[in-house]
Amino acid sequence: MSTKDTEQPMSATPAHSATRRRSWMWLSVLLAAVLGVVLFVGTAGAILYNSLNHQAADSVLDTSHLRAQPQSAQSADEEPEQLTDSFAGREVNILLMGIDSRQDQDASIINPEDNDDTIRSDTTLMLNLSADRQHVNIISIPRDMWVYLPECQRTDGSVSYAQWGQFNWAFSYGSLGSDLAGGVNCTEALTEEITGISSDGFAVIDFTGFSRMIEALGGVDICLPDEINDPEYLDLVIPAGCQRLDPTTATQLARVRHTGDGSDMGRIQRQHLLLGAMVQEAMGQNILTDTPKLYAFLSTALDALRLSPSLSNLRTDAGLATSLTNTPPENFRFLAMPVVTADFDANRLLPKEPQNAEFWQAIKDGTQLPAGTVYSDLNGNYFTVGENGEVIEGGNPRTDDEIGSLTYGDDGY
Repeated sequence: MSTKDTEQPMSATPAHSATRRRSWMWLSVLLAAVLGVVLFVGTAGAILYNSLNHQAADSVLDTSHLRAQPQSAQSADEEPEQLTDSFAGREVNILLMGIDSRQDQDASIINPEDNDDTIRSDTTLMLNLSADRQHVNIISIPRDMWVYLPECQRTDGSVSYAQWGQFNWAFSYGSLGSDLAGGVNCTEALTEEITGISSDGFAVIDFTGFSRMIEALGGVDICLPDEINDPEYLDLVIPAGCQRLDPTTATQLARVRHTGDGSDMGRIQRQHLLLGAMVQEAMGQNILTDTPKLYAFLSTALDALRLSPSLSNLRTDAGLATSLTNTPPENFRFLAMPVVTADFDANRLLPKEPQNAEFWQAIKDGTQLPAGTVYSDLNGNYFTVGENGEVIEGGNPRTDDEIGSLTYGDDGY
């Protein structure tokens, strides 16, 4: 029986003769870096396929008992001879969740004096593949956004109360400390409520798992426009400029927030820059053409991730990747949903209307993004959508009313 508990500087590169092969690689590495799925090519990849596919199956986090979830088109015992896109003709949306948990985490990544056993969604991104496979959008949903949290079911049969709260609280209300499936379910339900878009799958990773993926790459090269100086978070200091970050420092960079203007949106910008750097690191190492490196990286990624059943079959995922062979590389875009600082709390954000509704409708319909939308590419360069849909170099991803305060409350991390 159910119970309820309280509780910058470069321009976009135009597509040319090498675009087909290169865009395929960009998507493949992006998925590998963020999701942990693989595009297998050639005999060597096929030899290693079974090992990784079983590893992917072991990483499944089943939430189908809580709400209907898309399932993988083929089981491991029913592999198609050809890679096909089982989502052909429609957009695909995958929810990527980085969870904020102190449980069994490396002390170099979290504050060792923090005894909070709550699990929250630290970072939430929607990976959106347009129906015509011409655009890949990686959209951040701010964790500090104040929204109405719908009730949702947990694994033990209890149901959380519908209430107002911060976006990342949905995960903690669903998980109650240890119920990972419940946390995912509540976050998916809230995301669908906000965006009007149902996800086709999800992937979950914690701090240590993310650090291990960067370790598998051997670190990342990144160019920071400003110094990172956060005395409140493990005394983290990273100078401005181009440099190589080790796995621990890179993971700390993804989490740091008491620096610069201290805003959630500033943190999102740094995360986008880091994800782009991960993709470029994998590209620079030619991981896709180096089978041992590819296997080692993907094995690490799969071990660090929990995947929805719909992403547990690697051949199905590879078929989806091949459907983007003709995607122009410049059409990979990092965005954040439109928000504004809450008038009742400088530390909280609100969806910015009507821009927010127009933004998600354009994503859902696969139409032109609203004029004024600012996005970045994998190199960290910014672009703005003009009134007639033209792409203008440069742009400020935030306005003054989206910055927020320099200080955060108890759940600032």
